[in-house]
Amino acid sequence: DYMKTKFPGFTSMDNALTTNVDVSGSCNAFYDGSSINFYMAGSGCTSYALVADVVYHEYGHGINDKYYQSQGSFFLNGAMGEGYADVWAMGITGNPVLGEGNSQAIPTEFIRRYDIDPKIYPQDIIGEVHSDGEIIAGAWWDLGQNFGDLQQMMDLYAATFDATITGTDGNEGEVYVDILVEALLIDDSPANGGDGDITNGTPNDIDIVDAFDKHGITLLS
Repeated sequence: DYMKTKFPGFTSMDNALTTNVDVSGSCNAFYDGSSINFYMAGSGCTSYALVADVVYHEYGHGINDKYYQSQGSFFLNGAMGEGYADVWAMGITGNPVLGEGNSQAIPTEFIRRYDIDPKIYPQDIIGEVHSDGEIIAGAWWDLGQNFGDLQQMMDLYAATFDATITGTDGNEGEVYVDILVEALLIDDSPANGGDGDITNGTPNDIDIVDAFDKHGITLLS
């Protein structure tokens, strides 16, 4: 339902998505192209099927996957995919802390958090998709803070999907800059009060450039 507020004409997720719970294993969940799957409780973790924003994250993978396919493309970059799944979750919850409730012993333990200790390109790239994805997800979260309106950010975020920006793993720097440029291009469209020429600025360029710059994503990259 939330996704439909951003992509009202998108129909490829208009189905009951198969959901498997208590899958063998612990402390994880995954989307496999046709279902979302949640491991059983164990190893100190609750069943992630009971952690709402983990559910939103896994469904977010489905949105990313199916929307790009609907545009004739594929969502290739693993770090971008993980970060973008987190953005969908934060769009619903309005909360930069993801995965609270994942621990059986520590109620306040979380999986990822975006309002402190921002991850920055390139020094925080480690070749692990969840960690590297925090760079781009953090940029979008900070943009929502700059706007003072999380849904304004989510509208711009969703609008960048039509460009089907992607890239192979290891090319996060190029991919993340392409996302920044696309955000500026959309912001400068006449429909958004711009003139279609980002070289003379865009209506919200200070907010956009600042948010991405906090994570090392700049037009000079």
